[in-house]
Amino acid sequence: MARICEKLKVMKCLILLSLAGLFVLISSCGVKGPPRPPQSLVELGRGQPAYEEAGEDIEVDEDIPVPMKKKKEKK
Repeated sequence: MARICEKLKVMKCLILLSLAGLFVLISSCGVKGPPRPPQSLVELGRGQPAYEEAGEDIEVDEDIPVPMKKKKEKK
């Protein structure tokens, strides 16, 4: 009789855990449908440079070649 009671306790625990897992799975399905754009555009930055030398011009050495990516040709 004691073994039957222990088996029933284990079965109850398994059923409760299964139901809890099923509830979490169903309730966490997320937002349905295609993503929608925001109603207003977000303004980027604060209008001021993040560091002091941001507004200064820098000297660029024209002798150093800049690697360019090659465009793939369509066949």
